[in-house]
Amino acid sequence: MGDECTGISEKAIMGMTPVVEFQKLELLSRKANVLKNCMADRGFREDPAWRKYAQPLATANASEQNISYDEAIENIRKVDMWVFKKQPQRPLYWVASKN
Repeated sequence: MGDECTGISEKAIMGMTPVVEFQKLELLSRKANVLKNCMADRGFREDPAWRKYAQPLATANASEQNISYDEAIENIRKVDMWVFKKQPQRPLYWVASKN
């Protein structure tokens, strides 16, 4: 599913060329939202185990980088939501929803 949704998110921004800096952020946000919606449509959601893993990292990053906890957790999410292969000592962001 990850590869399929990644492809869909790439197509969602295809042909869009950012001119100013905020447009680059807008495209990254659009791409991430398309990925999140695609994965949700296919029965995946944020894994609570990932959240438990990321919370202490976000707290430390917020302190070190002098940013809010919310920004720190979002920065970690922006990276981890694109990882679809199991990593040692790190839970995947996505888990199948229990319906």
